[in-house]
Amino acid sequence: MKYNKIIIWSAIAVAVLAGAIFLLIYFRPGAAPQTNKNNVLTAAASTTFAGRTATIQDLLAQKFNWPVDKLQAEIAQEHENFMKGTVTLYEKTGDTVKIDGQDVEMPKINLQGLFLAVKTSGGWQIVWAGAGNYDCQTTAKYQFPSDMVKDCQNTPNQ
Repeated sequence: MKYNKIIIWSAIAVAVLAGAIFLLIYFRPGAAPQTNKNNVLTAAASTTFAGRTATIQDLLAQKFNWPVDKLQAEIAQEHENFMKGTVTLYEKTGDTVKIDGQDVEMPKINLQGLFLAVKTSGGWQIVWAGAGNYDCQTTAKYQFPSDMVKDCQNTPNQ
C-alpha cells in the first residue's frame, strides 16, 4: 500500500514538473514584441517559419496600431537576417459571395503594402512598412542583400 502511494506521488510530481517546464517555455520572457531604448519594436527571433510569420504580424500590428486578427503578413523573401514581404490590413464587412457553393466573406482592404525586417541582437525589427516605395538609403543602412531590394527608390537628397 505504501509503495502505491509513492508511485502516485511520484507521478503527480513528474506531471507538475512537466507542466511547469511547458509553461516556462511557452510563456518565456521576450516572446512578445517589446520597445527598446531607441523606441523601435523588436521581438525575439523564432526558429520556425510559422513563428517568424507570427512575430512579424505582431510587430506590424503594433506599428500600424491595428488588430492582429485583421492583419495578414506574408514573407516573400527571406535571407538569414533579412525579410521582405507583403502586409494587408483589412476590416470584416459581413458581405459574402458564393465560391464553389460556399459563402466566403469579402473583407474591406484598408492597406496593401510591403514590409522590410531585419534581425538584430534584440530579435526581429520592422525597418520599413507601408504602401508606396521604400528608399535605398534605408536598405543600405541595414545592408539588405541587393537582390532583395532591387526595387528601392533613391530619394532626391541622396
